[in-house]
Amino acid sequence: MYEVRFYRDEIENSNKKSFLVVYKETDIWVCVNKEKYTKELEEFTFREVKQLRTELEKYILKDPLYQTTFSPYTIGEQSPTIAKRMSEVASIANVGPMAAVAGAFSEFIGKAIEKRFGLDEIIVENGGDIYVNSREDIIISIFAGYSPLSNKIKVLIKKDKLPLGICTSSGTVGHSFSYGKADAVVVICKDAALADSLATALCNKVKKEHDIELVLEESKKITEILGCLIILKDKIGMQGCITLVN
Repeated sequence: MYEVRFYRDEIENSNKKSFLVVYKETDIWVCVNKEKYTKELEEFTFREVKQLRTELEKYILKDPLYQTTFSPYTIGEQSPTIAKRMSEVASIANVGPMAAVAGAFSEFIGKAIEKRFGLDEIIVENGGDIYVNSREDIIISIFAGYSPLSNKIKVLIKKDKLPLGICTSSGTVGHSFSYGKADAVVVICKDAALADSLATALCNKVKKEHDIELVLEESKKITEILGCLIILKDKIGMQGCITLVN
């Protein structure tokens, strides 16, 4: 078992190799088994990040509302694959397409690496939004800004649930816009882009402590959500495939 933290410098296993790919504002962290790492893998990842970013930027130049709307937004079949996927999952979550961008990049990059290099163990993290595949159980420590629970809550994810998207939205951390006040809303789905959109949508609804239970009940009705965890100040709630560990 190895331990995954949302912020990158705490992988506790000498058998892992991580690297960072930065292109413009996109900042992707990748972790693989050390024996599977090659310079070619890192170069391939950079090319994939650049291509995805370029495709999305070119599309936004043609359709700027895609980037700014906070509402679901349908686009044409001839649009770039990543733009279409972000639009699709945003419609499910009832948010704008850009709510899915970090999770979409994590999953697209992760699956491209898996396909190209035949990997079955990988972590790809983009701004706290993770695509993970592993043959081992993993533990995630939740970063929740100034909450006294930040980095003190550890969640066990069983290997038989993987691969997964594990995405976090916050009303108090980071530059992304949120209507909510939660320090962290973590959503686990099979699809990282969808998990990102749904985390945004649920975080928007957590403004006071009594909202935690209401939003968790709402999350139970969304069949794609395998697990949800909410932290607001010193309060926490969770449901689904989430087991807390020491």
